[in-house]
Amino acid sequence: MATILGLHRHLAIMLIQHPLLLGQLYLDFICLSSDSSLIKWRAVTLIEKRRYLQSKYALGAYLVHIQPHAHIGVFMKLIFSSALLFFLTVSSSLTYAACSFDIEVGDYLRFSSTAMSVEKSCGSVTVNLKHSGQLPEKIMGHNWVLSKSADVQPVATAGMSAGLAAEYVPSGDARVIAYSEVIGGGQSTSVSFSTDGLTIGEGYTFFCSFPGHSYSMRGLLTVKA
Repeated sequence: MATILGLHRHLAIMLIQHPLLLGQLYLDFICLSSDSSLIKWRAVTLIEKRRYLQSKYALGAYLVHIQPHAHIGVFMKLIFSSALLFFLTVSSSLTYAACSFDIEVGDYLRFSSTAMSVEKSCGSVTVNLKHSGQLPEKIMGHNWVLSKSADVQPVATAGMSAGLAAEYVPSGDARVIAYSEVIGGGQSTSVSFSTDGLTIGEGYTFFCSFPGHSYSMRGLLTVKA
């Protein structure tokens, strides 16, 4: 398993450093997947297979531990899956650091994400909250509230007294940095807030202020330069 993961990592780095190689890999995949090519490939010795793959794709020492398959298509699929995995990971990371976050909740007490990293340079951050459950907000409502970590419990306690009509958030409380409305099953909402008032290195926590939910529905928000 460690060898396969190492190969995936090596392939990903190789492809991002040499993007034109992806086109060459595709052409090789088409050419080497024909029946005649497969027959020729099976006839080549193990050492010759390794030499070809090492010289063609510069995979080096990784191939010492891997037995090249009789079907070159399997190996090519490994390369393409590595590339796809890498680009999906990069895309996901860019979206996550792009000042907009999608968080899902349901008929349970947890957020789909328990950590957020916000760049100070964003200026404004948007959180999109989606309730994929079925229970109404009066029974299993959720919201997204942000405060300093030290203020979570006092704010949650004060929110209980505020009631559902006030989104379980104390009105005019300076300790509340941002909050969304309470939503029930099938509903969605969004909240945006400025990063101007956030301090790099300060501890921030986002949580659900619905009565009893803040103990388990919370996560850390980190502010980066």
